[in-house]
Amino acid sequence: MTILLALFAMEKPAVALGEAIRVLKPGGTLVVTEPKKCFCLQPLLDFAQRELIDRGEFDAVESDWQRVNAVNRRIDPAARPSQIERTDSVSRWDAAGAVGYAALADVLAAEVRTPPTGARLVVVERCFPTGRLGWFAERVAADGVVCLLTATSPARIAHPGGGPPILATSPLCLAVPGAPPAVIDVSMGRITYGEVLAAAAAGEPLPPGSGVRPDGLPEDDPAEIAADRAGIRPFGGDQAHKGLALAALVELLVGAVSAGPGYAAVALLAAPRSDAAGRIRGLFDGRRFPGDESSTRRDAALARGSVAVPDDLWDWIRR
Repeated sequence: MTILLALFAMEKPAVALGEAIRVLKPGGTLVVTEPKKCFCLQPLLDFAQRELIDRGEFDAVESDWQRVNAVNRRIDPAARPSQIERTDSVSRWDAAGAVGYAALADVLAAEVRTPPTGARLVVVERCFPTGRLGWFAERVAADGVVCLLTATSPARIAHPGGGPPILATSPLCLAVPGAPPAVIDVSMGRITYGEVLAAAAAGEPLPPGSGVRPDGLPEDDPAEIAADRAGIRPFGGDQAHKGLALAALVELLVGAVSAGPGYAAVALLAAPRSDAAGRIRGLFDGRRFPGDESSTRRDAALARGSVAVPDDLWDWIRR
């Protein structure tokens, strides 16, 4: 059994943690997550440690416990992004040591408090990791602002002809206000890096045509990609050069408008002028609209209050 405890929506996190410990079965795993940078996990970790010691179960998990504590100490919950430039059309920020997820969320929340009457380019320097961009863009759209969002990350995509990984998976997300909003979030690889890790955890090969070796031959072993000995092939099959071009487009855009070193996130915010989401949805005539399937899964997980983590994937993560 794996219990994922998301604390950000809880009024009494210590009570919830105590209940999770009570129902957790022997051999099970408890995962605690909290995306808000202002929240300190250490008091909860101390509480859980005391509970485990009182039950005589701490020795069995002490090595994992020390690892969790070490990671928690490396994260500065007080770090906040700072604005370094503001003009009529450009807003530039520095993540300033904040975790990428929290920095990007805070910057976009600040920007929509004074939404553009036309359009505004928002750049967040040194912003990594950012994860699923649709999470951020959808919240901007909920405030009535169009959001085109992208970000850079470690190189995972290789040229379809071979060579080492040279480009990020280069996600590109567009969220348009509507009822419901349209949220389309795509990356330029044949598969995502998350799918590589999931396949490695399960001990399964990658789908045919997903990986490429330096010599240009196919690679179906996810461990080779995880070790940077091979790359993800761009999407597009025999037209993979188009996926590669889009990945290069994202890298060029982010690289051109971000001045600092490291990874960055870039958003274009704009005031909508029409109900584009409703009009384009209507053209689909009830057929599945891009992005709706992941939204449905997300809503179901929120209704359950938990996310199922396969045991093989969690075992691989812990290694």
